[in-house]
Amino acid sequence: MTYLIALVLSLALLIVGIIKIKVHPFFVLLFSALAYGFMTGMDINTIIDAVNNGFGDIMGKIGLIILFGVTIGKVLEKSGGAFVIASKILEVIGSKSIHLAMLITGYILSVPVFADSALLIMNPLNKVLSKKAGVSFAGTTAALALGLTASHTMVPPTPGPIAAAGILGADLGSVMIYGILISSISLIACYFFATKIASRIDLPIELEAVVTKHENPALWKSLLAIVIPILLIVCKSIMDYPEFTFEPSLFKTLISFLGTPV
Repeated sequence: MTYLIALVLSLALLIVGIIKIKVHPFFVLLFSALAYGFMTGMDINTIIDAVNNGFGDIMGKIGLIILFGVTIGKVLEKSGGAFVIASKILEVIGSKSIHLAMLITGYILSVPVFADSALLIMNPLNKVLSKKAGVSFAGTTAALALGLTASHTMVPPTPGPIAAAGILGADLGSVMIYGILISSISLIACYFFATKIASRIDLPIELEAVVTKHENPALWKSLLAIVIPILLIVCKSIMDYPEFTFEPSLFKTLISFLGTPV
């Protein structure tokens, strides 16, 4: 019971600190973790070790993903490539369909690509697209994130569904079929939330002005920053898929190395 109360109080501290007091989330998370440790009777050394190990594990798994994702985003933003892609998408689908486009894009990308990697790769484009179309950035971000989550949690070959199928002894093909069916139905609720609820939130978009004497890059060059990492990750996922067997080779080793979403 003590642990439950400590957990509730720590979560309350987290919410109040971020929403009400407006403290940076990093520090609120740190204070909440320390508070939980003290409330549950942990000694100071154990608390410090737990915080250090937890932070280290998280950064070890997603630190490089964040770094590379932000780098790709800055390249697209600074070079003007994001504006080129945004202009083409707006020309094709129109401003009224951006939420649906982001939802479907996220859903498809998250099957072969890790959701966090795909979000970091696509979010800079989503930011520019929302700014250019004049629609809610919160709404389009919600659509993208929900699309990514829907397939990432239910459709193999993402790690979660594969692990669940292995633990339960389920047929992977059946898991994939039912996962696609159920997650596809969930997209209806996701679209409603993104367009009707999340879009009410006014989330400012800050884009740095691109000052350059050169013309904007061609569309195909702009797309390379997104397509190349996605293609490499997809190829690695195919090679790692249990239903396929590939003989060891330099090509397989190279793709496995380059396609690992760190």
